[in-house]
Amino acid sequence: MRLKFTEGTFAERDALVKLRNLGSNDGVDECVRRGLVKFVNFQGALCWCILDQSDKAKQMRRLDGVQLTGQNGAVMKAKSVFGSQHSWPIGTLETKPYQYVALVEGGPDLLAAFQYAAIEDVIKKVAVCTMFGSSNRICDEALAELSGKRVRVIGHADKAGAKARVRWMEQLRKAGCEVDAYDLHGLKMEDGSLVDDINDLFSCDEESVEFLINNHLFAFAE
Repeated sequence: MRLKFTEGTFAERDALVKLRNLGSNDGVDECVRRGLVKFVNFQGALCWCILDQSDKAKQMRRLDGVQLTGQNGAVMKAKSVFGSQHSWPIGTLETKPYQYVALVEGGPDLLAAFQYAAIEDVIKKVAVCTMFGSSNRICDEALAELSGKRVRVIGHADKAGAKARVRWMEQLRKAGCEVDAYDLHGLKMEDGSLVDDINDLFSCDEESVEFLINNHLFAFAE
């Protein structure tokens, strides 16, 4: 089946903003403008998809937040298009015009990172690329594209995210990047639960919001 991707209507983009609790359309619109997010009908439902000009990988999620169906009827929050290379960070080639890059994990964090770049007024100065999951290594081809750039790794705050952060930083340094990391560990949401990823930052409690104001995600690009 050939999938037909679109840039989405205003209503579809707005629905994605509301689904991910992003507050405004700035980040989503920038993702669409750079070709990193598109919309597609799949399994009878409208989905949003992360992809890039390399055509090496695509991953879809339903716009209504309902899980997709995988092989043998298994349900999953995200489904990769057959043949996707999970070691390829989505958005790698799109980093070419930019010196400053944030490396994140997953589609929601791609959106959230661009939204924070807009909040911190550096969205025109930075690129964001995302890995499909914490268990993956960055492929050599992508490392070559990122060589020489200033990269900040913003992984998840769980154990798997911490291991991925160390692994990716080591790979990037060996590839000739200047690298650091932003650790979300210890930040809390309004309901008292711990922040796990960038997207959770949009539901932070007052103390964590104050921390973020004083410690910008994209301070490395300011």
